[in-house]
Amino acid sequence: MCYVLACWQVISSKHLEPYRNGTQCPSRGTCLACLSDAGCGWCPSASFCVPRQPAPDPVAKGTALPCAPGSSQLLILEPHHCPTCSAFIYCHDCVRDPFCEWIVEGAFCVRRGRHSSAVKHPDLCPTPCHLRRGCISCLGDPGRCAWCRETQSCFLFSTYTTSFMYGGCREWVDEDHGSPKGATFPGAQCPNCSAFKDCAGCLQKLGCGWCGNDYNPNNGVCVEGDFSGPYLGTCSERVRKQFPSLGGPREASWSYAQCPNVNECKLKLARCHPDASCYDTANSYRCQCNRGFKGDGTTTCVKTCAEHCVHGHCSEAPDFRCICHLGWTGPRCDVDCGCHNHSSCERGVGHCDRCYNLTEGAHCHLCRRGSFGNATSPFGCRKCACNGHGDATQGMCDSSTGDCYCLHNTQGKHCETCQPGYFGDPRNGGRCYIDCSPKRIVYVESGGGGLGVPDVEGPMEAHHCLWILTSTSASSNNTLSLHRGATLEITLLPNLRIPCPENHVYVYSGVPPFVLSAVRGSEESVLLGAFCGTNLTAPITLVSPTGWLSVYFRRGRLPQGFSATFRRLDCPIACLSEPQRVCSASGECACSRGYVGSRCQVAICPNECSASQHHGLCEKGYRLCHCGDQYGAADCGQALVPGQVSWSLLFELERLTGQVQGGGLGGTSELPHSRLGHSLLSLEPNLLWLFGGMDPARGDSDELYVYDLDFDRWKKLNVSREVGQAPTARRFHGAAMVAGSMYIFGGLNATGVLGDFWKFVTDLYTWTRIP
Repeated sequence: MCYVLACWQVISSKHLEPYRNGTQCPSRGTCLACLSDAGCGWCPSASFCVPRQPAPDPVAKGTALPCAPGSSQLLILEPHHCPTCSAFIYCHDCVRDPFCEWIVEGAFCVRRGRHSSAVKHPDLCPTPCHLRRGCISCLGDPGRCAWCRETQSCFLFSTYTTSFMYGGCREWVDEDHGSPKGATFPGAQCPNCSAFKDCAGCLQKLGCGWCGNDYNPNNGVCVEGDFSGPYLGTCSERVRKQFPSLGGPREASWSYAQCPNVNECKLKLARCHPDASCYDTANSYRCQCNRGFKGDGTTTCVKTCAEHCVHGHCSEAPDFRCICHLGWTGPRCDVDCGCHNHSSCERGVGHCDRCYNLTEGAHCHLCRRGSFGNATSPFGCRKCACNGHGDATQGMCDSSTGDCYCLHNTQGKHCETCQPGYFGDPRNGGRCYIDCSPKRIVYVESGGGGLGVPDVEGPMEAHHCLWILTSTSASSNNTLSLHRGATLEITLLPNLRIPCPENHVYVYSGVPPFVLSAVRGSEESVLLGAFCGTNLTAPITLVSPTGWLSVYFRRGRLPQGFSATFRRLDCPIACLSEPQRVCSASGECACSRGYVGSRCQVAICPNECSASQHHGLCEKGYRLCHCGDQYGAADCGQALVPGQVSWSLLFELERLTGQVQGGGLGGTSELPHSRLGHSLLSLEPNLLWLFGGMDPARGDSDELYVYDLDFDRWKKLNVSREVGQAPTARRFHGAAMVAGSMYIFGGLNATGVLGDFWKFVTDLYTWTRIP
C-alpha cells in the first residue's frame, strides 16, 4: 500500500463510465435532466425524455436513434445539443417551451419565471416582423423589427445578415434611429415625406418626390417614391386628395431629381415694381423696368431716357437725352463718328472735332509724337515710357515698338539704366551721375547734369576724381581755353557720405592751380568750399560766375561718396526754374525786384515789415525788417508772448549782393564777408568788435570791423596793417575785451600755429604788440 503523495494519480475520464439507468426517463422533464442518464434520450418534437433503444448490432452502437419507430426525427443524445431559451429567436417558439418566456421589448427568450411582464402564451406574442405591413406598423408595434425602405418590408433585426446577405437592403431604420425633431410617438423613426411642404425641401430627402399640379406646381404633396414614380397611387390622385377644392387643370406630374419650374409671372406671384415687366427664368423670375424707366425693377423704377443709350448714358432730368461716349453720335448713340473712338463729331460723321487719347490726324488714326501703338486698334496709343529721359526732338520713342530715344546719359528700352561711366537710378525721373575720372572736362548744356562717386562696393578704377565744368564750348579734352562763359551752379545733395576730417570734396570757382598753372590764367581760381560729413540736413548750393567750376575728390576707403547736380544760369531757360528770376541786360539770370539770394528765395522786407500795423520798419540799407519790441518773425507779423525767446536778423551779406560766395561784392567792401574762426567782442554800451577769421573764398583775414547797435551799421576800420605794426591774418585766435582795449593771442594761418600777443586800443585805433 502506498501512502506518499507521489503515489497518487488523477483518474481521467477514460476510466469513468457515465451514469446509466434508463428506467426513470419519463420523469425527467428537461433535455439536460434527461441526458444526465446515459440511458435516456430527448425527443425535441415531443419535448419528452424516452429510454434509448439498444443498437441492433455492435457496429451501429453510438449512432443517433429515432424518437419513435418509423419517425424521421432523431433523439438528442449530447447535452450541448439541447435547446436553450436563448436559442429561440421567435416568440412562438420560445413560449412553446414550458420553461421559457419572451421579453417583448428586448425581443429575446429567457428562462421562465424571471420577468412578470414577459409573454408566456403564444396568443400574447406580438405580430411577427415579416407579417407586418408598413413602416409605422413595423416600428410602432412591440418588438425588435426593422424596416427596409428598398424592399418595403419588415424583418427581424437579428436576421439582417441572413435575410440580405448580398446587400439587398441598402437603407433601413429601426426604433433606435433618431426621429425627426425629437418625436416620440410610435413609428416616428419612419421616413415621413408628408412633413415637407415645398418641393425644394422634399427633394432633399432621399426616397421622397414631389407630386405637383401642372398649372401651379406649388400646389403639391411630398410622397415616397423613386425615379419611376410614387410608390402608392398616381400624382393626380394624391394631389386631388390633398387639394379637393383646387380649380383649373387637375393633372399633376412627378418630380424626383429636380423641382418643376414655377412661372411666377403667369401665376402673379412675382413682386415687381408697377413700372416693370416680369420675365420668367429657370427656378425664379426677373423684374425689368419698362422702357423709359431705370432701376432694379423690384423696389425702384425711376424715369429716364425713352431711348436706350447704346454707347452713352442718359442726361436724366430735365432733358432725358442720351449723352454719347467719345466716338459715337445719334439719338441712341449707336452711330460711329468714324474717328476710331477718339473724337466727337458735332459737324457730322467723318468730321472729327478734336482727337484725344494721344491721337491725331483727320480721322484720329495716327499716334501723336511721344506715344506709340496703333490708333485704329482697340489698344490704341500709349504714352512713351522713358522715365522722363526721352528725346522730344525724335518723338520720345519709336512709334511702333515704344523703344525710347534716350537722353541724359541713360540707355535701355525705357531709359531705365545708366550708360557706362555713369551711375544712379534713372527710373521715375531719376538722374545718372558722371562717375569718378582722373581728368574729366564736362561741357554744361542747358539741361545740366550730375556728378559724384557712389558709396557702394565696387571696382575702384580711379583714385583721384576731377571734374572740370565749363559753359564754353572752346575747350577740348586735351586743352583748356579759359574764356568766360555763363554762370555755373552746383548743388551738393544731402546724401553726402565723407568722414571728417579724413577726406573732403573740394569745389573751386575756375580751375585750381594744381590743374592749370597760374601762368596760364588760373589766378581767377577761388576755393568755394571743402565739405565733409554724413547725411546733410539740406543741400549746399555754390555758384561760379566765371563759366568754370572744378570739383576734386580723393577716393578713400569704401564706403565714401557724394552726388551733386549742376546747371548753367543763362537766360532764358535757367531763369524759368526759379519763380523770382529774370533775365538781366547782360543775358544772365538775376533776381526780380524785391528778392535776393542765390536762388532769389529771400524777400526784401516781406509784407513791408507790417509797417501799416506799426509792427516794424524796413531797413533799406541792409534790406531787412527791424521789428518793434513786441513783434517778431521775418515780416514783424507775429506778436510775441511775454517771456518768449525771439531772434532778430541784424545783417546778411547775401541780401546786399544777391550773390553767393565766390561772386563779386561790388560796393560792399565796407561790410564783412562770410567767415569762420573770427572773434566778436562787446564793448559797452553799444559796440561790437570783429577781428580776423577765414573767408572760404579769400582765405585768412586781418580786417577789423565795428558794429553800432544803436544804428545797426557796420564800419570797416582802416588801421595800420604793416608787418610788425599789426597782427597778421589769422583764425581761431583767443580774444578778450578789457577796459576798452581788445587783446588777441595766437591762432592759425596758412603756415601753422601762431603764438604772438597783441593789444588794440579802441579809442586810439592803434595796435601794440605785447612782448
